[in-house]
Amino acid sequence: MRSRLPEMTIVSLSQYANGLNESTYVKARSRRGKRNQLLALRKLENALVVGNWLFNAICLIERNWRQEILAGKTDYDLMEDASIREFYWQWSQPCRQCLNEIAVFEGAHMRVHEAAKFRKHCQEASETLSRSVPPMKDEDLMKWNQIVERAKPNPRPVRVDIEGRVFELTGERISLDCLDPRKVAKGMKDESEGRTRSLREVVADRRK
Repeated sequence: MRSRLPEMTIVSLSQYANGLNESTYVKARSRRGKRNQLLALRKLENALVVGNWLFNAICLIERNWRQEILAGKTDYDLMEDASIREFYWQWSQPCRQCLNEIAVFEGAHMRVHEAAKFRKHCQEASETLSRSVPPMKDEDLMKWNQIVERAKPNPRPVRVDIEGRVFELTGERISLDCLDPRKVAKGMKDESEGRTRSLREVVADRRK
């Protein structure tokens, strides 16, 4: 899987519909006359062909990757899982624009080739991004969840003193820039007294 991810990142997944923003397309679609409308329609259909091909390529990568993991041929990697979701997200960015353009031509009673497939793919991408695991057989789903659970990093138990200093259970102090004792102590005090801060306040505090 690692060797395939860079190949997909070379492709600008969200740019397959860039031609719909070009002046030649905008002018052709806005002008009267069958010739102009057909020129614009062909440009839209070309964008849909590329978009559908890219979507199928992403699905193939995801399916092969998950099958390899379930078969024990590849180790599960959280970053690779996130990369695949990023592919779907990038691909879905032009969906709304393309669907709107399809509606314009279909409203003029013109058939748009590849439109049905594209609509289906937009729906599938949306569903994929809304869930954490794709549809699987029950036995595969159980195995997948076990694999993912095992891959999660185990939190290290630590001890924090009243001054906000963090220690290993062995007594060795943990010194990290992100563990400023003053801020740790303040956070613990806020939590114990039931006080919460907005995200803006937390970010502003980190920049001090």
